[in-house]
Amino acid sequence: TCFLYGGASVKQEGGLHGNNDVWLLELKNGDSSSSQIKAKWTQLHKDGDANSPPGRNAATLTQLFSCPSSLLEEDDDEEGALYFLLSGGWYPFRTTYNDDFVLKVTPPSSSS
Repeated sequence: TCFLYGGASVKQEGGLHGNNDVWLLELKNGDSSSSQIKAKWTQLHKDGDANSPPGRNAATLTQLFSCPSSLLEEDDDEEGALYFLLSGGWYPFRTTYNDDFVLKVTPPSSSS
C-alpha cells in the first residue's frame, strides 16, 4: 500500500499545474494460478480543494508511526487513523515550499 500526494499536470494553455490530490495504490497478489501482482488506484482526494495544502510536486510524504498531540486538533485522534507528514516541494517553476502539513487518513467506516 502506498499513498501519493500531488505531482504536476500539463495545463491546457501550457506550463505545469501543481496538483493537491491524494491517491492510494494497493498491490495484491493475483490468484493462486497466476504470479502477477494486481494494482488498484483509488483517488481519495480530488485536486483543487482550497482547504488542502497548495498543489506541489517533489514533496515528501512520510508516515508518522505516532502523531505528536501538538499536531492534532482537540479530539482528533481516531482509532485506526494513519498520519503522514507532507514536507516541502514546489509549485512548478514558481514557488518553492518550506512548509509542513499532517495528512490524516481514516479507515472506511464498516456498515453492519
